Amino acid sequence: MRFDAIRLRQVRRFGEEGLALEGLEPGLNVLARPNEFGKSTILDAVKAALFVPARSKKAQNLVPEGVAIDPYIELEFSTNEGSFRLQKRFAFGKKATMTRLSPLLGGNLLVESTAEEQLLAFIGADDAKRGRPGLLWVGQGDGWNPDFSKDDTATMSSLVSRDLEALSGSAGVERVLAQAEAALFEIEHKTGKPKGLLADALSAIEQHQSAIAAATTAMTRSEQLKADVSQQRRRVKDLQDVEEENRLRTELEAAAADAQAAAQNEQENGHTKQAVARSEQDLAHLEAEYRRIDGAANTLLKNKKSHSMATIALTEAQDRESMAKAVAAEKHTGLQRAAEVLETAEQDREKALRFQLKQRAREDQKRGERELSAARAIMKERQALATKLNVPVVDAAKLEKASAALVRAEAARDAAAAWVRVEASGSEPVVFEDKVLQVGEERPVSADGALIIGETRLVIGRKGAGEPEAQLADVQRRIASLLRQADARSIEEAQEREARRREAERQDRDLKERLKLLAPDGIEALAQRLSAVPEGDSDQEPADLPSAEAALAEARAQHQAAAAAEAAARQEWAAQERLVGELRTELTLQSRDIERLEAELGPESERAGRQRAAKDAVEAARDALGAARHRLKELDAALEQAASAVAKQKRLQQAWDQRQAQKAEAREVLAALEVRVHVALGDSSEAARDEAQQKLSVAEKQRDRLERRRAGLKRLISALQAELTERLETTQAPVMQHLRPMISHVFGEAAVRFDAEWKLEELDRPLGAFAPQALSGGTREQLALLTRFAFAKLAAAEGRPTPLILDDALIFADDDRVEKMFDLLHEVAEETQVIVLTCHERLFSRLGGHRIEPQPFPETA
Repeated sequence: MRFDAIRLRQVRRFGEEGLALEGLEPGLNVLARPNEFGKSTILDAVKAALFVPARSKKAQNLVPEGVAIDPYIELEFSTNEGSFRLQKRFAFGKKATMTRLSPLLGGNLLVESTAEEQLLAFIGADDAKRGRPGLLWVGQGDGWNPDFSKDDTATMSSLVSRDLEALSGSAGVERVLAQAEAALFEIEHKTGKPKGLLADALSAIEQHQSAIAAATTAMTRSEQLKADVSQQRRRVKDLQDVEEENRLRTELEAAAADAQAAAQNEQENGHTKQAVARSEQDLAHLEAEYRRIDGAANTLLKNKKSHSMATIALTEAQDRESMAKAVAAEKHTGLQRAAEVLETAEQDREKALRFQLKQRAREDQKRGERELSAARAIMKERQALATKLNVPVVDAAKLEKASAALVRAEAARDAAAAWVRVEASGSEPVVFEDKVLQVGEERPVSADGALIIGETRLVIGRKGAGEPEAQLADVQRRIASLLRQADARSIEEAQEREARRREAERQDRDLKERLKLLAPDGIEALAQRLSAVPEGDSDQEPADLPSAEAALAEARAQHQAAAAAEAAARQEWAAQERLVGELRTELTLQSRDIERLEAELGPESERAGRQRAAKDAVEAARDALGAARHRLKELDAALEQAASAVAKQKRLQQAWDQRQAQKAEAREVLAALEVRVHVALGDSSEAARDEAQQKLSVAEKQRDRLERRRAGLKRLISALQAELTERLETTQAPVMQHLRPMISHVFGEAAVRFDAEWKLEELDRPLGAFAPQALSGGTREQLALLTRFAFAKLAAAEGRPTPLILDDALIFADDDRVEKMFDLLHEVAEETQVIVLTCHERLFSRLGGHRIEPQPFPETA
């Protein structure tokens, strides 16, 4: 099969104008157009026309976006049976569809399902993804993957199926291999792990070995129990030694007597500690009383000295207070004089300022009168412009559009108008629409009219002229409406009037801005503000404002200095008053403390005796405390020996208790061991071990037999797989015959290897073998395309050529490999049709071949 023409209409982006690819060549064809042109749509449309039924929902993706219209596809192609035209319209719902397959050189027309069945017979496939089109029609982004789909693999196998059958003869090897693999799978997982009978045998061996180990362990444990019983009997005998018990009892009684004597010493030590504590408390009380009496006497002497000094300080402070009061009165008088000078200076400045303000007011009034006059002149100009502004507004944009529409409508009417021309005339005049036509004169037929030649009257009319006339009349009505709104007789007059009105608006805006600058609040407000300006007194003598302000500043400085001096004097006076008050308060407090201390110490004649008595009491208490502490030290030394005696008693008592507990525990342990020995002697561990050994021998024989079977099956499978590998290489030979030269042309010294499902296993090169995932995207794309080239050549060699269609392929190739791939495309195109769709126009300009120029669908060309 090869395509001669592809035509689309209402398919995705190709709307009513459609698309036609005419005159496709049998060899290499190239359509180079930018992105978004619709190249992928062309390939999808070809697949849909050949494989998708007219009412299938799969065709809904061909409908133009946002338009409910039926896609239409038309193909012209040639096969061994002849040339045909396929016409297919997809429809949805209850609308009628169309599928027509008609021979171009005579023959029967096939429609609907019959036509679709014949198409599938022509192409040798029942689906767009299965068969040779699915393999050789490479969509955008599908050409880089070297692993083919299941459908592609099935197609590849079908293309070499005859060679496979001739070489294999039967499927015996595959059946034996499948049986061997099934038998191996019964006793081994795919991961190599045992299963089934082999796994059971291995599990039984492990269980029997565990049972033997458990029986052996039980026998060993019985012998160990006998040895433990003998050892425990010896220990019980040692713990029952009478001499050792008597010796331990004698030591315990002696330690108890020493502990009782230590307890009596401890009781006396407690009483002595209490006596020492009481003596310490009495001494502390006496010392505190002595310190209190001595401190009170010293404090009384200090307070009397402080009272004398405070009395002298009070007299001096009262003198300073009187002086500060006099200074404050003097400063207050100076402040009053400065205030009077300041008031006089402020009055003089106010008079000078009023005179200056009146002078400025007269100047402001003159300037305001000039501004008022200018504002009134502007108002007159705006009133003069009012007549120009008070005209109807013309919609210039609508009028301009209507004028342009009028020109187009008149042109359309003249283009559609028929005409009448007098080629020759007899003696009688020719009259058309009440006008005589001269020879060679031509008149348009704008409506129904009458042509009169002598007494003959011919009625002339035009069909189909109503639409241009109606459009022209509609435009004329719109223009007339716009002119009535503008109160104008013509378009030119309306446009000129609108231009004058806009110019007047501009002038009015300028005048308004000027008026706003002169009188922001309006002319009336400006006039009222001028009338409120007071008139100046021309008889008043002008005052010297700078001199008045200088005098005022000097008076203010003097007033501030006087105020600061008065404040400082008042602060000093207040400070002296506070000091006098504080000294008086201090004298009062000191007098009270002196009275209290004198009352506390008593008469002055008895104070020395009380101090001596307190000191003697302190000395006596210190002596008693020393004696008590000496006795306590003696008792503490005795207590240290008593603690050793008590500790020894506790240690010996603990040793006695432990010995008695050990004797009881040893008797219990001996009884338990004797019971366990009795039980162990009755155990059948030896018999269980012998039985487990017999079962182990049987399980090991079963394991050995299954292991030999597994090894034999693996050797058989390996041999069968080697046989199939050899046959696979022979089967793939027809394809490899075409592929090897192309691989060498592109990659140099290299070879490829496929598995049975035509998946690329590796690319062998001088530097080593590379798996597909280790190759670059460009190399994977080139290998996938070269494999398709080989199958295209194989199909052509067998007399079943199918077009090779590539949509935006070779997008990852470098410059050198692109040139080599171009060479191979030309080679493939010599045997089958090749259609290349690409957006890389500059790159594919070196490819050559027949350049396809898209055209509109023939009916609209």
